[in-house]
Amino acid sequence: MGPLLKSRLAAIVGVGLIVFGGVRAGLVVGARLGEFDFAHYYASARLLLEGEDPYRSLPYERWGLDPGPEEAAGRLIGATNPPPLVYLTVPFALLEPRRAQWAWNALQALALAWLLFITWLLVRDRLSGPEFLLVAGVTCSSAMLYYHFFYSQTQLLLAALVVTAGWLSLRERHTSALLIGSAAGALKLFPFAMLPWFVWRARARPRALLAAGVFVTGTILATPGLWRRFYEHGLPLVRQNALNPRFNFSIPSAVLNGGWLVTGHFDPGPGWWAFAYAASLAILVAASTARLPPIHKLALLMLASIAASPTAWPHYLVFTIPAFALASADLLRRPSPRRLLAIAACWCLVLEAMNGADSHFVLPIRVALSFLPLVGIGILALWLRWSTDSAANPALATPPIGVGARAVEDRG
Repeated sequence: MGPLLKSRLAAIVGVGLIVFGGVRAGLVVGARLGEFDFAHYYASARLLLEGEDPYRSLPYERWGLDPGPEEAAGRLIGATNPPPLVYLTVPFALLEPRRAQWAWNALQALALAWLLFITWLLVRDRLSGPEFLLVAGVTCSSAMLYYHFFYSQTQLLLAALVVTAGWLSLRERHTSALLIGSAAGALKLFPFAMLPWFVWRARARPRALLAAGVFVTGTILATPGLWRRFYEHGLPLVRQNALNPRFNFSIPSAVLNGGWLVTGHFDPGPGWWAFAYAASLAILVAASTARLPPIHKLALLMLASIAASPTAWPHYLVFTIPAFALASADLLRRPSPRRLLAIAACWCLVLEAMNGADSHFVLPIRVALSFLPLVGIGILALWLRWSTDSAANPALATPPIGVGARAVEDRG
């Protein structure tokens, strides 16, 4: 098969998968109107509009919403998101719930399109257009995108903000990068794990650092009462969710569920919590100090930010998109059975192995199977960390060890 035919075939398959993923997303949104996580967003925003406390028990029945089994079981009793995300959903809460959910998912679809475009800008010297279309198609037809729209979540917007901030930082536009990265962190907190890297890259730009500091401080001071309520009532619910043995693919959740197996207690105690926090910190430090080209560093930190978060539900895995694009470029440039097997394992573990383990398995097997996506994230991180990269742009390539290596490595 000639190169031209291969390119055309890749483009056709990629576009076909994108269309399939889009149709499936539309169908699942239409089937889940007024349900699950968007019900949570909508009810919180409506209470805020009506002058009530969104961090108390949410009266879903007032708007005919179905929050799902978590709320029905009494495990979630109020808003679990920071105040900026509650405010972000206020314009949507002005609409009737079902129209609001369609509008919210339209925003997420636009964020996905921008995320793919900005990722393409980062890797276009490594992947041809048809090749990237194929990567985008596999992404759009994956389980992680299905679950994102199933729950009408917000991680696509967060990932688009983070990758945009990274793209701006690589072009020395540090003020914009810090402001956009800080905005992503204010919406959901876990992207703040990447902020030290942006700060380090902007260390010679005091105005950029000042602007970011003013933005973060102003965000807190604008609504101090809501932030206090979030700290008192929202964060404990997030902590409780870290114990979830299904659909939570983070390192803290893996550690705490390991403690459950050892101690026999669902909440294994403060020692295990300390171990979980220490493991998260170690992952973030390792990612932050890795000597990698800046694009690879950005992708690695995105993986670390979700792995170290107390919760990493299936929709958080959209943060793996830049890493998959880089790994795919490495595979296509230097094909080998080992690389093909590794990326196939990553695709299957991260993008598809999300259904959790069936309840008929004994507990140890059920817990182990539930964390297969975390294994895939680990393989992908090792690929980014250890693969040598010789892209067309030498300023973004991993140099040989020796003279000149210091100049192009990212030490943030």
